[in-house]
Amino acid sequence: KLEALPSPIQIESIQDVVERTLMGAEFYKTAKAFIKFRDQKTIERNEKQRILGKDVLDEVDKIFDINAINVLKARYLKQDSHGTVIETIKERFEAVTTNTLIAEIFYTKPAKSSNRKNKKVAIGVYEFNEWHLKTLKRLSKRWNKDSEEIITNLKQGRYDHLEVIGHSFYKLMISKKYMPNTPTIANFGKNLGLGSACFVLDIEDTITGIMSTLSTAAEIFKYGGGVGYNFSKLRPKNASISMSNGVSSGPISFMTLFDKMTDVIKQGGIRRGANMGILNIDHPDIEEFIAAKEGNKALTNFNVSVLVMPGFMEAVKHNQNWELKNPQTNAVVKTLKARALFDTIVKSAWADAEPGLIFYDNVNDVNPLLEAKGPIVTTNPCGEVLLYPNEPCNLGSINLTKYVDENNEIDYPKLEIDIYTATRFLDDVVEVNYYPLDAIEKAALETRKIGLGVMGFSEVLTYLKVAYDSKKGLAVAEDIAEFLAFHSRSASNQLAKERGSFSLFKKSMFAKGLFPIIGNGKFKKKEWKLLRLDTKKGTRNTYTTVIAPTGSISMIAGCQPGIEPIFAIEYEKRVAIGNFEYVVESFKQAMMQMKLWSMDLYYEVLHKNGSIQNITYLPEEVRRIFKTANEIDGPAHIKMLASWQKWTDSSVSKTINLPSNATEADVK
Repeated sequence: KLEALPSPIQIESIQDVVERTLMGAEFYKTAKAFIKFRDQKTIERNEKQRILGKDVLDEVDKIFDINAINVLKARYLKQDSHGTVIETIKERFEAVTTNTLIAEIFYTKPAKSSNRKNKKVAIGVYEFNEWHLKTLKRLSKRWNKDSEEIITNLKQGRYDHLEVIGHSFYKLMISKKYMPNTPTIANFGKNLGLGSACFVLDIEDTITGIMSTLSTAAEIFKYGGGVGYNFSKLRPKNASISMSNGVSSGPISFMTLFDKMTDVIKQGGIRRGANMGILNIDHPDIEEFIAAKEGNKALTNFNVSVLVMPGFMEAVKHNQNWELKNPQTNAVVKTLKARALFDTIVKSAWADAEPGLIFYDNVNDVNPLLEAKGPIVTTNPCGEVLLYPNEPCNLGSINLTKYVDENNEIDYPKLEIDIYTATRFLDDVVEVNYYPLDAIEKAALETRKIGLGVMGFSEVLTYLKVAYDSKKGLAVAEDIAEFLAFHSRSASNQLAKERGSFSLFKKSMFAKGLFPIIGNGKFKKKEWKLLRLDTKKGTRNTYTTVIAPTGSISMIAGCQPGIEPIFAIEYEKRVAIGNFEYVVESFKQAMMQMKLWSMDLYYEVLHKNGSIQNITYLPEEVRRIFKTANEIDGPAHIKMLASWQKWTDSSVSKTINLPSNATEADVK
């Protein structure tokens, strides 16, 4: 029997009817489960309201879970001096959309007329605040346009036709299908207008040059970016300084200075500073560099990596000598056995997980701008973006879990559409971004590097019933990676037709019909051939794909980070107002379909630290598919990394898990 309900119908009213109906029909067990579900939802709603300081949640608040809302409050939403949230999640994503949409103004003509009656500065529903206006004026100056004329046209609604693009950007984010990197979400539409996550800065061998780089890095940290540096230009420790008749303290001492500065700045409260410090394998201070982070007692704000130059690995294989040279004079300072030096690196990596290795030849064999700008010798802090000095990169990631359809298959047509939208979004970010130095702005606009990546990949495999560490898992990875590579480049080519290619295009490998990828996969060769021919005519961005770690943004999107395996099947978070259960949704669905889901199973998995490998009554196939990161061996991690790298323009950030009993030989 249907009950009369008020209009509009509140969800709580429907739930009341369901509860009474179940009880009336004497479905007591089901009713009890439903009541528990309602209680959990009430706790979650109350907790969301408490975090956000709201009496009523809006439609966007309801989309995001408590983890996401905690992260959004801590790092992204505006707060007053007392820590009270003064901006809604909806307003934050609207502000990001509006700021990004400003770029579109400069690639389109205003409409001849408009029916809009209000006089607000806006693109349809996307209204400008004072910081959006500053972005507009900054771009107008760069484009040599009259900002007051543009503002008048905006007030008259003559750019309202761009609202549809704004909607596509906004919906992509609030649907959790796509998230830009943290600085874009945190800074757009605020006084801190920098949207780039990654930078590389040069360090010259002078006190003036070093301090200038230190100052620029501090400015970048304030805005939430991370910085990579190659310290190999600095003269070695105890080398003479003619001007002062003194001796150099060496690159490690200056890295300590950068590390301390990072501690002091604290990245403007957005997130802790991140650095990548690199030294070439032939620098005289390389042994000190390798040991610099021993016990993780020093350089705690740095990742460190050795740049392996051509010839070194051959010297290791044949136990040959290796020369260390003063970068100022090129004079040989010391000779040692290459194998002994490599073994020192291995031992340090085994003990302290650092340094990493960067292979000069692998980086530059597929460097699109090698002939135009020379070799790349530096990466960003997580190693996924290869950049020249002063280059930034703007990143964003697609949440692949949103493209699994009701048949547990990947909906590639929908993914294709959103790849195009996300690529356009990132190119617009390059345009509207605030750059802390003119040299950085020049470098960004010269190469227009963007990085579209993914997150939630491991969960997609579970929906497909494919094990992460299987041949099929690698095949799925390549299918998705190739699809992303093909359509992001195709989108960049389309943008080039509308907006022009990046300025160094004619000196790049693209003009020769070459791509910075080594894959040879599923698409018909004819399609790639046509894309090559199209790309030779012009492409908008030097890079289009980068696989980033997606730490914070994957928490907002509610999925596993990057291409990492599942961290844990489930865990429990306890707070003052109640306990919150977190379960990998695909696991719960699979258990319900098999009629194995119960609270007993939930607590058993929780007790086993989120693992199901020792729950023997679960089918072997389920245990095979739902392995966690520590249950997958090192070689399988590396094969997965390689599958994505084949199709990625720049590089891939991925953890390679080894067991605690791994030996130095395993690391080697």
